[in-house]
Amino acid sequence: IIPRAILRGLKEEALQIYGKGEQRRDYLYIPDVVSAIWASRNAPKGVYNIATGVSYSLNEVVQAVRKVLPNLKTEYIPQPKFRPEDPKEWLGDSSKFQQATGWKPRHTLNSGIADIFSILKKKK
Repeated sequence: IIPRAILRGLKEEALQIYGKGEQRRDYLYIPDVVSAIWASRNAPKGVYNIATGVSYSLNEVVQAVRKVLPNLKTEYIPQPKFRPEDPKEWLGDSSKFQQATGWKPRHTLNSGIADIFSILKKKK
């Protein structure tokens, strides 16, 4: 959703949001995913989650994107009905992985957005 929001803002198009924007997600920036995969080489075998451990609503993400694109427009589209496969909140717990590897995400929501904005603005 973050690259889409930035691209829409750069094109001066509205970002479409289904529902009220209250759904919450744990956003992990791709460079942090890569560093977690790299750290996993030395982890004991097992099943691990990687996450920031912080969830943001879609509305909070839009506000964060507006720090770099103040004129980002949004269009709220009524969500037909709640789907069980689309929970209101996804929040990961990577404490087991962090204990096994020492890994922690390095990027915040705002720093990831700023980085993505910088990359996409150059491509515009």
